[in-house]
Amino acid sequence: MYPWPLRDGTVARVHSDELELVHRTRRDMVEPVIRAALAAAAPGAKVLDLGCNEGLFAHLARAWGAGIVVGCDLREHNIRRAEAIRDHYGIPSSELRFCCADVRALDPAELGCFDVVLVLGLIYHLEDPVGALRIASRLLAPGGLCVVETQLTRQHEPVVHGWGTSSGCEAAEGSFAVRFENEPEHPLASAGGTLSLIPNAAALELAMRIAGLTDVRWLEAAPHHDPQYVTRDRGIAIGRAPERGSGPGREPARSPRDNAADAAQLQAQLNAKAAEAAALAAQLAEAQQLNLRLEGSVTVQLYRKLRQRLYGAIGEHSLLARVLQSSLRLTGRGLLRPRAGASPRTESPAGGARGARERPAVAGSGQTELPLCLVYGSCQAEAIRVLLEASPSFRSEYRTEQIPAVQEIDDATLPKVREAVARASLIVSQKVRDGYHGFPVGSEEMFEFAPSGCRKVSIPALYYDGLFPFQVYVRDGIWVADAPLSVYHDLRFLYCAGQGFSDGEAKRWLRSFEPDREGVRSLADHAQAVLRAHEADLDVRVGDRLLARSTHPRSFFTVNHPTNAALFEVVAGIHQALAVAYVPPRPGGELLGMLRTPVEPSVVEALELDVSPRSSWVIEGQDQPLDALLALHLAWYREHPELVSTGLVEHEARMRALGLAC
Repeated sequence: MYPWPLRDGTVARVHSDELELVHRTRRDMVEPVIRAALAAAAPGAKVLDLGCNEGLFAHLARAWGAGIVVGCDLREHNIRRAEAIRDHYGIPSSELRFCCADVRALDPAELGCFDVVLVLGLIYHLEDPVGALRIASRLLAPGGLCVVETQLTRQHEPVVHGWGTSSGCEAAEGSFAVRFENEPEHPLASAGGTLSLIPNAAALELAMRIAGLTDVRWLEAAPHHDPQYVTRDRGIAIGRAPERGSGPGREPARSPRDNAADAAQLQAQLNAKAAEAAALAAQLAEAQQLNLRLEGSVTVQLYRKLRQRLYGAIGEHSLLARVLQSSLRLTGRGLLRPRAGASPRTESPAGGARGARERPAVAGSGQTELPLCLVYGSCQAEAIRVLLEASPSFRSEYRTEQIPAVQEIDDATLPKVREAVARASLIVSQKVRDGYHGFPVGSEEMFEFAPSGCRKVSIPALYYDGLFPFQVYVRDGIWVADAPLSVYHDLRFLYCAGQGFSDGEAKRWLRSFEPDREGVRSLADHAQAVLRAHEADLDVRVGDRLLARSTHPRSFFTVNHPTNAALFEVVAGIHQALAVAYVPPRPGGELLGMLRTPVEPSVVEALELDVSPRSSWVIEGQDQPLDALLALHLAWYREHPELVSTGLVEHEARMRALGLAC
């Protein structure tokens, strides 16, 4: 079942290669949250692994900081194997214990409470998954973490059902697929004769909340993870037991004196944070007064970095953050506001500049305003809108309006975006998940505000890291932690930081390092599979054309900055979906080409690409040598050691494939 490394040097066989990738993906996704939960718990933290099988994640929980781990499984032979493996490694049963038990029969009074409860690959094999989650919730200590991994259905639309009256039906967001499992000897199936219920994402969220868990949220898969997790055919959600008052096994009630002392301490901390936040806000105001006229992404990055520092100082969701948000947004908009007398300008594909076209109805002229088209999604969406505007055939059918990229929508701009959606006759949209960055800005959430006759064309969000195996995001919670000069981190730089290299040592190592070629090819194959999987159910699909041998190396500047050639394919697909004639425009420059990450000689050679390699970065049109970027990143990592640890854990599997194992 699991790839156990045995003492004789052999490794236990896994049922399939994909199953091994599933295990690695699970590990990559859950390790950071479990480590954090165990670190926050008292010494001797306890973990319960429900449906533990042979006990891999019970062993991992122990390695991640648990003092006591208990694994439960219904099959006796699984427990025998789990105990044999534990004994093989010489682990005391007082630290790692296994028991043969039905999840439905577990009693908190006998087992006690746990700081972490794992429910991995279990609930979609049960007839009563909600009951199992209720038990898992009752087995948690106050504030304890529950990690639930499951298969998911692709049912994203509400299910219409009768509900006690002939005059109408109800619609339910959550639903379950039903599967009869009658393979008692199959190691990956239920115990046999079970009518298993497989939830959709909405059903799992609701079930976890009904079971008593709070703060329910999804863990996000990285592009290199198993495609099932990337496409949400499988998912991992976490939730916490509520903090409860006094009682058996609970913290004693606090006195008013204790509460007053805590309040005074909190007020002092808040005052200090407020002073720091005021200083940072002053920096933003000063930048506005200086009227920095930087173009494009440099200005946006400056605003983002200052905003990130501000929220880091005061706490992103704190009361003070809410108080300062409105003034901060005004300051940020001032940074991006054109000078007095200037009109907003966008580079046109013909090399000139123009604002978004507006065609209001002309009173008495008999002319009518063209239908409105919005393009919704990431920064790619605006580039696609510009290219649509450059198409005479499209321009004769629709007018467009510019709206913020989804990552830039905030409390102030959200109502304006919804108002634009309510006027739209056509929405061209990338798929954005519900609750993106904690905001109701998912594509489906936005479609709820569209008029009934609004047409929708779904397009891919182009992301491909096969050409750039070293470039990654590092996430600080739900936010991407910007690296110096860009949002991208280089795994080689992270490796040097993790090893504690000096600048000189890092430069010498970097010049001598050669990645594992098979790893480069494997990551590229996986990236291609993910790109195709992401667009499988969309109206516009371009993966096969972008990944063709002739176009593959010329389709992307970074992992998510496509070239004009790639954008043309998307725009051509939109025209085809609308049955509108298409003639490719002739842009005066690359729309998303101001940032370009290296296409390394080792990658060109490993993938046999017909393209000249490039080891330097291009940032705002200027070449940046790799050595210079390395020094900047190392200095930044020394100031942010916690993000080095986060990055090394988050990208452990990818680094291992490239020969960068720490």
